[in-house]
Amino acid sequence: MLKNYLKLSFLVVVLFFVSKTDVQAQTVQVINGTISPQNPQVYYGDNMRFNYQPKTGYELDSVIVNGVSKGKDSLWYYTLTNINYNSSLRVVFKRKQFGIAQTTIIKRPNLSDSIIEKFIGTKAPIDLPIDFNDLLVNSNVTDFEGAITIDTTIDDEKYKLTTKPIGAQPWAGTTIGDVSVNMGGLATNLPNDQAPIITVFMYAPAANIPVNLKIENKSDATKSVETKDTTTIAGWQT
Repeated sequence: MLKNYLKLSFLVVVLFFVSKTDVQAQTVQVINGTISPQNPQVYYGDNMRFNYQPKTGYELDSVIVNGVSKGKDSLWYYTLTNINYNSSLRVVFKRKQFGIAQTTIIKRPNLSDSIIEKFIGTKAPIDLPIDFNDLLVNSNVTDFEGAITIDTTIDDEKYKLTTKPIGAQPWAGTTIGDVSVNMGGLATNLPNDQAPIITVFMYAPAANIPVNLKIENKSDATKSVETKDTTTIAGWQT
């Protein structure tokens, strides 16, 4: 049996026009792509062309004009005509289907079924939010200076278990991403015009263990920011 694990990412761009005289076009939300121009001034009854592009790993799903789907196109732009306060343009991108997960169910008399899953195809590079359970994403990590990371499963959820054995450097750790794939790191750059807040849900064996989180430009190691926190309990915490 083949199970499709494709996850769609909708809600990309919504434009609302809200005046009958000097019409202000407002970009409400831009996710998984870009659109231009943003926040343009247009006049009632005018026409305006909008260009759009998906980010890496995504593709165009549909173009919706005034609430009516126009399907897909290959032009990468749409021209709104006779703009008024009811005019709207919505461009929807979705994650590309990089492959499928093959699920094999083994039937055994008087026992529970065994389910074996494996991936077929090319996986997408890892990106935020990080989900180690997504079979369509290359969730490999890269250890450095003696750290060792293995896959583990807790309550049917997949996690990464990293340890610093005897002999590892004090600064040993692991980097999100596979360095053999596009130099590792995230598929999408973090925004450079705002300070990102990243939350990590992790398990620690004890309290008072220091944890470092570092964000680094993968092509320029001199550009980075690092923060340190300390575990408060033995167990799961944010």
